[in-house]
Amino acid sequence: MKWVNTGYLGIRYREHSTRKWGRRPDRYYVIRYRKNKGGKQIEEAVGWTSEGWTTTSVADLLAKIKQNNEIGEGPKTLEEMRTDSSRKKIAETQANAPAEVMFDEIAHRYIEWAKTNKPGSWKADQYRLRKHLLPQYSGRKLVNITKADIELLKETLLTNPRSPINHEPLAPATVMQCLTLIRSMFNYAANTPLFDNNPDIMIFEGYNPASMSKRYQRGIKPPKVNNQIQRVLTDTEVNMILNYAKIKHPDFHDVILCTLDQGYRRNEIASLCGYTVNQESWTVTILDSKGKTRQSYAGILYPTAQQILQERIQEFGVDLVFPGRGKAKRDLRHITRMFTDICDKTNINKGISDRRFRITFHGLRHKFATSLLERGMDIYSLMTIMGHNDINTTRRYLHLCNNGLRERAMQLKTTQTLSIQTP
Repeated sequence: MKWVNTGYLGIRYREHSTRKWGRRPDRYYVIRYRKNKGGKQIEEAVGWTSEGWTTTSVADLLAKIKQNNEIGEGPKTLEEMRTDSSRKKIAETQANAPAEVMFDEIAHRYIEWAKTNKPGSWKADQYRLRKHLLPQYSGRKLVNITKADIELLKETLLTNPRSPINHEPLAPATVMQCLTLIRSMFNYAANTPLFDNNPDIMIFEGYNPASMSKRYQRGIKPPKVNNQIQRVLTDTEVNMILNYAKIKHPDFHDVILCTLDQGYRRNEIASLCGYTVNQESWTVTILDSKGKTRQSYAGILYPTAQQILQERIQEFGVDLVFPGRGKAKRDLRHITRMFTDICDKTNINKGISDRRFRITFHGLRHKFATSLLERGMDIYSLMTIMGHNDINTTRRYLHLCNNGLRERAMQLKTTQTLSIQTP
């Protein structure tokens, strides 16, 4: 096919044999120039008239390339110019991409991150997302969620029935957990690159709409939470629960008794393995949900707990001491349902609707703590055994324990100490 000179130095074209652009045949332009002042001559294809190229625009392009070669700056070939333009378009697209991120996407990415970084609580976060947050924000862009939206979420959860069956709204403490979760999600987005190849562009930029403040108008005002436990199991109630469970659910009876004896949380008793129990000293190393460890002592309140652990370790070895079906980890929700059913059958919570007075599986841990205080244990030793980070968390058990028993235990402890020290 014949090449035609345009009259511009270094620019020529050829015409398509059949295709027209307007009244003329479609023209295909190429350019010639020398790279880096007298270097090797380069010929590059520019494009068709049907793609928007004209003799004038091709001439402007060639002049820009020659200028770059003259001054030694910028792209010096058409290929480099196209690559640079492509990079700029990608950078511009990526810079605008955070505005298009949907709440659903950040929810998925956050849970994947939490599986590694929050192994003990990611399932709870996933449940709150699915149950409370996604119904509100699914299909919404992350940047369009405002403080007013978070306030609306708070009021909705505090006032609307949680389900058609349960007509009560969520407890303030649960609403607080939902607000904390969405705040954490925005913080995660603000500190996580949207693209692996561009660490400078975060998923979210700007002020966290879910930040909380009790004093200033800028943040969300947290709901008032009063979850101070007002009731602890009595010894009579403990015996009722244990006697019923021993007859109806012997396996779960052992779970209850060991929890009463060592103050386990649900996840801790479900995760307890034989290799964590020292059968000589009967110390138990407990790995809590936050990855920290503490030690408890089997038989400290219920001596039969040692026998239960010993028999189960003989049966299951170093694996889970209290396995669920198929020797897999016991489901935490099943633990809750089983204990709730036992409380219903024994009328432990009959007529009580206030959550602060209802006994739950976690109430066994409360009973463990108050029993140790009533036997004379000091608050700081209890803090260590319970695995608390804040002494104020441990102090809340003081108002639950029988102060008369505690005072007599402390007097006995003091008398024994003095008699030892007196010659």
